Amino acid sequence: MALFAVPVILAALWFFLAKHALWRLPRNPRWPRILLYHRVTAREPASGVNTPPALFEKQLLLLKAQDKIFCTVSEMADLCHMKEEGNDRLVALTFDNGWLDNWQEMFPILQKHGAKATVYLAPKHPDIDPLKPEHIRAMQDSGLVEFGAQTMRHARLTRCSDDDARLEITRSRAAVEALTGVRCRSFAYPFGRFRQRHCDMVRAAGFDTAVTAKKEIRPWLKQNRVRLCRIGISGKASLWQFKIALSRGKHHL
Repeated sequence: MALFAVPVILAALWFFLAKHALWRLPRNPRWPRILLYHRVTAREPASGVNTPPALFEKQLLLLKAQDKIFCTVSEMADLCHMKEEGNDRLVALTFDNGWLDNWQEMFPILQKHGAKATVYLAPKHPDIDPLKPEHIRAMQDSGLVEFGAQTMRHARLTRCSDDDARLEITRSRAAVEALTGVRCRSFAYPFGRFRQRHCDMVRAAGFDTAVTAKKEIRPWLKQNRVRLCRIGISGKASLWQFKIALSRGKHHL
């Protein structure tokens, strides 16, 4: 009986550690964090791309309790470059695609807590219910939201010809600037897929930064500005798993 229990215990331990990455070494708590979200809505079940509003608000409260400073990705780049005191407590909330519920349910929570975020728009995304131009301008004018670009059609760049990839990148920047009335400084690689040539295109298009889907925490000075790592946040993760992700870059294998 005891021998039979050993593999059961080991399997349970492996399952726990797979879901809770406590085995990963904690990263310096004073390094900046960039968090990756997509949706915040109570109208859909919690998932890898949807965080329930109540949970999102609890996450913001936890970050505030940790004395984090909310900023946009571009503000993070500027502040870390200047190396002012306190820059190492920065956290940037990022939202990919530009879903309508970013306005309906996420933005009111930002306003309530005075938190900032960066939303990456794919202006011709074929598969989402998108933010409307009036929502984008209102969020921009609030001073709480920066809008970046994520190609025109949320194109998988690695499946595009170089000419098409270049057009997707450059046209999306122009489209976002037309919507916001301000310079578009940051880019996000759709699906997290890209090659070095796409990084070069992003730089050539005039972007200052670009974010990836690589789940890692690194000191700012050791990061490539057009290959910034982010911490992926799953709406199915508990608040404890969120703390693990903040500490280690991800909460699971």
